[in-house]
Amino acid sequence: MTCAKVLDSIQLLRRRAEDHTHLSAEILQQWDRVFSRAKGVQEHMDQKMLAGRILLKYVSIQLPGIAVLVLLLVIVQEWIEIPAWLTWGLVGLWVAKDVILYPFVWRAYEWGSEKETSPMTGLCGIAQDRLDPLGYVFVRGELWKARVIEGGVIEKGENVLVKGSRGLTLLVKIETENRISERS
Repeated sequence: MTCAKVLDSIQLLRRRAEDHTHLSAEILQQWDRVFSRAKGVQEHMDQKMLAGRILLKYVSIQLPGIAVLVLLLVIVQEWIEIPAWLTWGLVGLWVAKDVILYPFVWRAYEWGSEKETSPMTGLCGIAQDRLDPLGYVFVRGELWKARVIEGGVIEKGENVLVKGSRGLTLLVKIETENRISERS
């Protein structure tokens, strides 16, 4: 599906919602496609999360923290009698903390990959005002600050393609090719 078709579909859904019309079979089918695509993306992310390289980075960065904890517990045991079950329990809790946090932070350990890490890259949007070179764009139902990186000025209402991000500012160019976007 081209960026223009995706944006037209979104605008159609918005108009129908604004008119307070009843949900038709067409709208329900569009929502089903969106949710099935989101499910596929989630499955892909789960596979990446368990990739050996990312897991190895995470474990190698967490090991010094565990080593420091064990060292501190050994030093404290010199002055205070701490039962072995408490020492190993604390180490176990520390490891459990790392295991629990991994699903939430694994993306931070994906740095250095050849692929762009910004989830916004490749998405299409609509300029909400003139971008010369700064302005605002509407992407995936949200208003974002954007900077034009190619093509000079983008007028209000024109389709844009997100090429990257710098902080919370999207780097965009005008969408002229109507090419297929994988993550629209």
